[in-house]
Amino acid sequence: ISMASQQAKLFLLAALLAKDGVISANGKALLKEVILARGAGLSGLLERFESREDDAALIESMREMVESKAHEVMEWLYAECPLEVAKSLSKADRQASTDKNLIYGEVDFWSFAGMLDAVLVKKRRYRRFYDLGSGSGRAVFIARLLWDFDECVGVEVLDRLHAAAEAVAATRYRPELLWHRDVRFVRDSFLEYEWWTDADVVFANSTCFEDDLMLQLSSLATNLDPGAVFITFTKGLPDPHDAFDLVFRKRFKQSWGPATVFVHVRKFPDGSSHPLVRNFHTVDQPDDLRLFDDLHDPPSRHARQDQDEPPHHRDAPDDDPLQALAADDDFSHLQPLINDLD
Repeated sequence: ISMASQQAKLFLLAALLAKDGVISANGKALLKEVILARGAGLSGLLERFESREDDAALIESMREMVESKAHEVMEWLYAECPLEVAKSLSKADRQASTDKNLIYGEVDFWSFAGMLDAVLVKKRRYRRFYDLGSGSGRAVFIARLLWDFDECVGVEVLDRLHAAAEAVAATRYRPELLWHRDVRFVRDSFLEYEWWTDADVVFANSTCFEDDLMLQLSSLATNLDPGAVFITFTKGLPDPHDAFDLVFRKRFKQSWGPATVFVHVRKFPDGSSHPLVRNFHTVDQPDDLRLFDDLHDPPSRHARQDQDEPPHHRDAPDDDPLQALAADDDFSHLQPLINDLD
């Protein structure tokens, strides 16, 4: 079988999985980059598909390939602003302040990606993602790469960290890679900039937030629409108004150590639970504190371009003629499995 035919079959498989919500449209775009670059692991993926012996493992392999490509893009995005630089920028901003709420902590790519995969419903349409206290913007870009939000926004009050996020967006980000592209960073306090209450998904790394700030945040969050998801770290929303259902609680590894993830879903004004709550069967989940090597193979096992160039294949049209080569292939055997997935 020719390489062109192999690529065509994989394009079609990616398109089918995206159509049925198993992977995002942005995930399909990332897979396309891997396929066009003839990345490592593609031949094995195709063999697994054609054998039709383990469709669940095939789908999981494709999801892992999407995450590995997203990780590669993240490494390139932040090549000039690694974690150590972001920490030094935060320290410089905080020298004149004793506010513990401003202590900086950054998300771990694999843990944050895994957390979003665990708590967001794959076939649900999400419009806006907000990160409150977004630092250098890593969580915003992870959400952007892996999910199909119409808009991903970070709100950060510290000048240097906000400027770093803006610089990444302006000089490193290549939106032409993706279907859903909008990324925006706002320099403001999230207590003052209240547009985030129009979000479907809100994230706050609240590990160092003091009790008073958590109460203020909880009060503002009551303005979210029913069904909106609010994710916090280490501390759950106090919720004195009984406006949220706590639907998920689990410890994940982060850059500074373990942190408990709390997921809340906004109730209806009459206090009744949103139907989204039914997707969460058990609130308390077993800890996931495995190290990077236990979670995934190193991304270097996939084809990598030099880090001086963006890992994007910019010459690939969306109507790639290779797809026509496999137009008659039967992918219907995957449909029952896809229908069973959330």
